[in-house]
Amino acid sequence: MCKPSTRKNVNERPETEKIPALVVKRIREAILDEVFKPGDRLVEVDLAERFEVSRSPVREALLALEKEGTGIVSPYKGAIVKPLSAAEVLDIAELRLALISPALEPAHGHLSPGDFDLADALVPGMR
Repeated sequence: MCKPSTRKNVNERPETEKIPALVVKRIREAILDEVFKPGDRLVEVDLAERFEVSRSPVREALLALEKEGTGIVSPYKGAIVKPLSAAEVLDIAELRLALISPALEPAHGHLSPGDFDLADALVPGMR
């Protein structure tokens, strides 16, 4: 009678290898939700507590975020959310404008003069 093989499939990863990727995803989501803003410190101990993991996967996640350009890790100082340069802010604004403009075009015919007045009043608060 044959015994079932106890060899692991080479393509299967243990759950512990997936934790850093999950932490990267959750930190990235927190940055996009503005929980962490550009220039904010990303403290390993705090992140480990927040995500209920050990510091090791948090450390791996911070290095991965640095590699993708989302964070900056400095020896003996820790990690921060990478601040945006003026050029990056301009690129984002241009991209948003390019995406929003076509979306608003169909609505234009359905707006009242009061809607335009309201939009005009909101502009100073955006600066």
